[in-house]
Amino acid sequence: MNKKPIVSICIPAYKQVQFLRRLLNSIAAQSFKDFEVMVSDDSPGNEVEILCEEYKNSFPIVYKKN
Repeated sequence: MNKKPIVSICIPAYKQVQFLRRLLNSIAAQSFKDFEVMVSDDSPGNEVEILCEEYKNSFPIVYKKN
């Protein structure tokens, strides 16, 4: 049985990958680990998706393209 995380961090994203990287680095540095990250992307390109892929081994992250 998979245990659901206590906290969901929902991030709307549109371009601005440098700020998203800063945010994801901050999340990765937290000692509290019972969370998931959900990124909803409205960007025309795939830069946000590529960035999210970099963090898949650091914490649970779900990427959704709108």
